Amino acid sequence: MPYILKEENIEEFVKKSEIDEFEEEDFGKFYPNDYEMVDKSGMFEDFRFKLVVLETLLGKNASFVEEFEKLTEKLEEKYDDYVFEIGNFINPVIVEPILKFLENVKLTAEDLEKVDEICFDGGLEIYGILCPNWDGEDYLFQTHSVKGFEKLKNLKKVIFIACCDEELLDKFRENGIAVE
Repeated sequence: MPYILKEENIEEFVKKSEIDEFEEEDFGKFYPNDYEMVDKSGMFEDFRFKLVVLETLLGKNASFVEEFEKLTEKLEEKYDDYVFEIGNFINPVIVEPILKFLENVKLTAEDLEKVDEICFDGGLEIYGILCPNWDGEDYLFQTHSVKGFEKLKNLKKVIFIACCDEELLDKFRENGIAVE
């Protein structure tokens, strides 16, 4: 399970990282290991599938993008090196303010209409924003359910590279959606 970096701990995290002052017990203090990622909007059963959909919308002027970009810029300005310091850890570190934002994104009908193609892949940009040091070598972003894809009325194509079981793709095929 990844560690969760809470916003109120980022400054202390960066300070301790800069002088290699972390002890193993700091991980328990900073990163609870029982945190689950959940789509709090209720649009999708699996938050990881929601991330795949959000990735598609990052470049399509979706309703949440401007606010999301402001959040990531604010974090980068306020905590200049936090992403670099996270790279020093072996275990994945999820940035909680970004996670909370993404969990709570409620897509509009207009947003959903913009999704005509999705891609399951370990190299999605949104994974790198949420968990800067994730190397794609574990199942952190493995999609287990695509329930809710029916809301994507214009979905025509699914590209499969990784991060989901191939059986999930049958649900798309059964609905006339091309899978590559």
